[in-house]
Amino acid sequence: MIFFSLGTAGGKQKSREPNTTQMKIEMLRWCTVLALTSVASGNASAQPAEEMVDDPLTGYTKGNYPSELIQRPWALPRGMIEITALGYMNLTQNFIAKPSFLAPAAYYGVDDLISVGVTHSLGLCLRGCGNLNRYNDVAAEAVFLLSGPKSPTQFALVGGLDFSNFNPMMAGLHYGLNGRLVLGPLALTFKPRFYVGIINRNSSIAFAGQFSGLSYGTERVEVPVQLQVQIFSHLALFAQSGFAAPIESGPSFFGFAAPGFFNAYVIPVGGGLLISVTNQFDLGLMAAFNNLGGKNHSTDARVGSVWISVRL
Repeated sequence: MIFFSLGTAGGKQKSREPNTTQMKIEMLRWCTVLALTSVASGNASAQPAEEMVDDPLTGYTKGNYPSELIQRPWALPRGMIEITALGYMNLTQNFIAKPSFLAPAAYYGVDDLISVGVTHSLGLCLRGCGNLNRYNDVAAEAVFLLSGPKSPTQFALVGGLDFSNFNPMMAGLHYGLNGRLVLGPLALTFKPRFYVGIINRNSSIAFAGQFSGLSYGTERVEVPVQLQVQIFSHLALFAQSGFAAPIESGPSFFGFAAPGFFNAYVIPVGGGLLISVTNQFDLGLMAAFNNLGGKNHSTDARVGSVWISVRL
């Protein structure tokens, strides 16, 4: 009985072997399918990761352009247009808003490293023009970024053609460098510029823009320096200074040459704020002394400005 029972049990086990083998084959098939599916899904998930690798020369887009002032590249993203309407006025006592100017500017991002634009130093005189032309100047400029658009420390080459005055006609070239160093919420920017006269080199102009009351000679140099503090993403404060001066002596009048560098340099000092309403719209405000620390410095000459910028 015992032998028979064991034999019977053994017979039953033998009869199940084909089923067990079939189950193993099915399990092997499913494991193979799952393995292939896992590999395929792994490749699919790896593809976006490769696409997300941040190329240092790839810039921002219109959608992710930074609101923070200290993070913005010197060159606009490819295809972006920035239009700025800058209004500024004299704040000197007894001459408030005389004169007043509107100086528009427009830049276009050719690609992530190059931008081109049209700017004005004085632009359109709105009030208290006196002997000034109603429309005074225009310049064309190109900016070439030397580093990655998202790099905190940035440098860019800048150059362009200036028509500093229309009556009499004055024209020349400007060239220089834009630089920025960032440390936490602080940024230090500097924009040295050299101007070389081409047409009417011996003429001079009474105004050189919103931040300087300098009467220039044949060639000139400007080095504005700005310290920026990013309070939060939509608000930045800044203090600005630097110097500007003629490189050469100006034209002679009755045998006396106009003063050169050390006799005519100016050191303006000012401050302001920038409100980034969105990453496409800014409001700015600044007030400054035209020459607080230069030769023949004074607290009388003051200027104020306000501007809006729109990026499309």
